[in-house]
Amino acid sequence: MKLSKFQTDGTKETEGVWVDIGDGAKVLVARIGNPKYREYYQRATKPYRRQIRTDTLAQDIAEKLYTQALAETILLGWEGLLDSDSKEIRWSRAKALEVLTDYKDFRDLVAEIAQEQDQYRTEEVEATKEALGNG
Repeated sequence: MKLSKFQTDGTKETEGVWVDIGDGAKVLVARIGNPKYREYYQRATKPYRRQIRTDTLAQDIAEKLYTQALAETILLGWEGLLDSDSKEIRWSRAKALEVLTDYKDFRDLVAEIAQEQDQYRTEEVEATKEALGNG
């Protein structure tokens, strides 16, 4: 197996890729673990390091920190996301945090997208897949 199969594009990982999530909506999602995510998470969890190390961090605090990290560094935009009155919701980091907090299944979808390596492959790998009819 060629290791180039695992080659990803660092720019895509940090700046995100647009992913269609259905019903005319799409999200701009950076890859989980990108440098901005790691830096943000390190800063945000610094006051809780001892609790994390001893596995005593309360679940609600851990969830809040994770959701904040997603809003700040992973969910970078959206289009076509509608509220209950079918009005388009404008993206902002504050609105992203609100939506990710209020809609846990949406948060889980964003996290799942952010973990999919295929979304962030280099163009060379994608071109090879398409040339072979696997794209």
